[in-house]
Amino acid sequence: MDEPESVSTEGGAFVNGDVNSGTFIGRDQIVVLTDYSQADLNQALAAVVSILRAPEASVRVAGRENRKTMALSGGGTHAVFSLDAAMALSSMTAENQSSYLASLVVNPLLRRWATQFVPLSGTVTVVEDPSGILELHPEFSILHARGEGAERRVFRERISDISTVAERYDAFVVLGEPGAGKTTVLSKLALEAAGSRLRGGTGYLPLMVTLADYRDHRDPFAFLVDQAQERLGDSISLRDLLAKGELLLVVDSINEMPHSSDHEFRQKIRAWRDFVKRWPKNQFIFSCRQRDYSEPLGVQQVEIDPLDDGRVRLFMEQYLGAAAAEAFWARVTSGRDDLLSLVRNPYLLTMLSAIYTFQGDLPTNRALLFTEFIEVLFRREMQKRDTGWPTKTVLFSALAQLAWSMLASGEGTRLSYSAMAGFLRQQVEDAPADAGFTPSDLIIQLGLATTLLESRTVADGDEEIFFYHHLLQEAMAAREMLRRWKAGEDLTPQFWAPRSVAEMPDPGSLGSSEPVPPPPSNGWEETTVLAAGLAGDPAAFIGTVLGVNPVLAARCVLEAGVGTPDVLRVQLRQDLHADLTDSGLHLRARIAAGNMLGALGDVRFEPVSAGEKMVIPSPMVEVTGGEAVIGSSRWTVRRLVREGHKYGSDEQPRHNVRLPPFRIGAFPVTNAEYRVFVEDGGYEGLEYWTGAGRAWLNGEHAGGGPPAEFLNLRRHLSVDPSALARWTQDPGASKAIAGWRALVTESDERALAELDEYYARRSRRHPAFWEDERYGRPNHPVVGVTWYESDAYCAWLAARLRSAGLLPDEFVVRLPTEAEWEFSARGPNGRRYPWGRNWTSMHANTRDGQILEPTPVGAYAQGRSVFGCADMSGNVWEWTHSLHRPYPYALADGREDPEDSGCRVVRGSSWIDPPAYARSAYRGRHPPDFFDYDQGFRTVISRRLE
Repeated sequence: MDEPESVSTEGGAFVNGDVNSGTFIGRDQIVVLTDYSQADLNQALAAVVSILRAPEASVRVAGRENRKTMALSGGGTHAVFSLDAAMALSSMTAENQSSYLASLVVNPLLRRWATQFVPLSGTVTVVEDPSGILELHPEFSILHARGEGAERRVFRERISDISTVAERYDAFVVLGEPGAGKTTVLSKLALEAAGSRLRGGTGYLPLMVTLADYRDHRDPFAFLVDQAQERLGDSISLRDLLAKGELLLVVDSINEMPHSSDHEFRQKIRAWRDFVKRWPKNQFIFSCRQRDYSEPLGVQQVEIDPLDDGRVRLFMEQYLGAAAAEAFWARVTSGRDDLLSLVRNPYLLTMLSAIYTFQGDLPTNRALLFTEFIEVLFRREMQKRDTGWPTKTVLFSALAQLAWSMLASGEGTRLSYSAMAGFLRQQVEDAPADAGFTPSDLIIQLGLATTLLESRTVADGDEEIFFYHHLLQEAMAAREMLRRWKAGEDLTPQFWAPRSVAEMPDPGSLGSSEPVPPPPSNGWEETTVLAAGLAGDPAAFIGTVLGVNPVLAARCVLEAGVGTPDVLRVQLRQDLHADLTDSGLHLRARIAAGNMLGALGDVRFEPVSAGEKMVIPSPMVEVTGGEAVIGSSRWTVRRLVREGHKYGSDEQPRHNVRLPPFRIGAFPVTNAEYRVFVEDGGYEGLEYWTGAGRAWLNGEHAGGGPPAEFLNLRRHLSVDPSALARWTQDPGASKAIAGWRALVTESDERALAELDEYYARRSRRHPAFWEDERYGRPNHPVVGVTWYESDAYCAWLAARLRSAGLLPDEFVVRLPTEAEWEFSARGPNGRRYPWGRNWTSMHANTRDGQILEPTPVGAYAQGRSVFGCADMSGNVWEWTHSLHRPYPYALADGREDPEDSGCRVVRGSSWIDPPAYARSAYRGRHPPDFFDYDQGFRTVISRRLE
């Protein structure tokens, strides 16, 4: 819809019907475009309140370029505002609550964020806004924790409507990558709340603030008092709102909060955490970059999902038209460069669209994307301007130094006009004598004109200037980083991250379902990655980063979109592996290094040729034969009973088992190893599967299915009756496994029906959760595998190794017997845990360590057994070859028959279980067709079982 050419003036009169200029305020027609006074705005705002209270009220932005207008209608009244007038209207200090809410609804800046492109839900209907902007619904994942003890599960729930999250949680933080649409999401929530309270007089009153403004305030309350005074004046008391529980506080950009040190940043975050706890009846919504959420707030986490192919293509069809969108998609997916990852980000996709429209081609990496986007903005503006403006080189150099100075000073992303001008005066050459501007004014004016910069009026009448998007600031700072690097400046402070135990800051108190965060950001990571993409010699630049921070160097290699020599990658992988296994580094640093190592290609899992096929052999350790001590003593069982655990009798009697030598996997089988099996047709090669396994492939419940799992869960209740009360009190616990709630509230038939549905959704051509990125890192343990899949993998691996001459005929690859597994974990001296007698959460990935997800295999360097086996306590449960039968263990009693039915023993505990289950003697059991996201396995090579 273009801007209207005339307006009906029934009930009033507007000269000539021209709405391109002037101001008119009638009974049912309001036009405020130019030449308006403060009195006009006061009168118009009162009318806007009446319009927006109408049930059928609508607000639209229409027009093109600098002729856009905001049109409102409702209650028989129509209004048209220029965007400048609407901004002036929204900037007025409110006289009452209604005028404040109305000013939020018509705020052009807020509406622009809330109506520009955001991720599209897979089932949403697309509606084209008259302004030509697509208003689409975002899609999210909520991190949940449900159940208790061994039944505790932490998982992701996909959800397409953020309003649903707001209805369910009083406090949450929206996390996403840079440009994912976090501000968009918060703006939409603030607008929805404002409209609802204005129309119905109920619900929360929204106050939206950005932590980029949180500088010299003694605490969050003082900061919010200043923010509320600026916007609400004396009409509303912030303390009264908080006391009544009527405030919706929307806090944007935790990662942009100014701070002079990491210690100061953590202190500020803890102050916000305390503030949320102090006012529990209100609602608090925060946003932060995913990687920068290193100091948690103790609130529910909600993540913005990346765009999938369908959403990207649909947006492009709307933006470019069908033909151009098809060409755009072909270019993106051509494989010439890594553009596909860029288009999954809404902000970067919008940039790419603009560049493609203007130039007909696309840049080859993210840094060049910003460069070309900025140049497009500059060229467009220069086409409209007379001479006398600074050149692109002068503008870019000045803004680059400004962006660098703001990052280095901890000033965040916002500065007053005078402060920004002060920065620029030190950096820009004198302007031409006849320009009529000071150099700083000139740069700021052109920055604003190109939309690289934006401004807003603050309470004292000064003008606040900021980069349009934090990513633009970082892209500009990357230019300056490269200039300084070429000049030989030491950039260690920009590349550094805490690594040692002494350096790593305390994350503070964590909620029960809140994971330990990654190492904290120093604010320069994105700038460094972008600088690598712009470097003329990226290998040399990344090599400098590597000498300080291998994890950041890996990000440069993986994300900068530039070619790097093999010698650099080899060195980087070796350094990351050294960090992963260095017990002198903090666990958070080791996990970060391991994750990056997996993404680059873990040096421990190199593919080898197996005839015409490839295979990744598991690293193995030698286990000497001899007398293995199996089970627990009566004293141990009595202690377990005193602690409330009734399962210890399953570990009796303690006895010896004679074992021949064997080799066992140093680690659980990883996703990288298992992927070769999937891609090699392992699910189609029936020769690898037992008879029951083939039945399972065909969709049958060969291992017992829902009935067997139903009985298994009942067994858990029988040994831990207190779980019954906990599940009843927790209405969400049922969703971890569909049958849990049914066990205590529903009939057996209903429980079995729900479990049957849970099993039926399971793919029979790859592991459960195979496509969930949270469980798919290459060097993390594969999860979601049944016993049948684990056993088939072993048979497939044996065939591949044998065909390559790497496995003699008399040897087999199989799952370990439970006796072999326990001996490998406990060693000849029968240790309680693989590392010794005493428990420590720093040696194993279990529930009390609060990592709350699988970790790279071998990350717990001090948790290895005496034979060198890693992760035998925690990380994932591991299938064994053995049927669950009473002790004493006897190889010849049929418990090692692969074709027999019944539950199989699982060992080792997992990332969601308490330490009691991480003892090496603990015996768990599951039906062979059971699967979960903490269930994996490891392999054994031995002579055939006899």
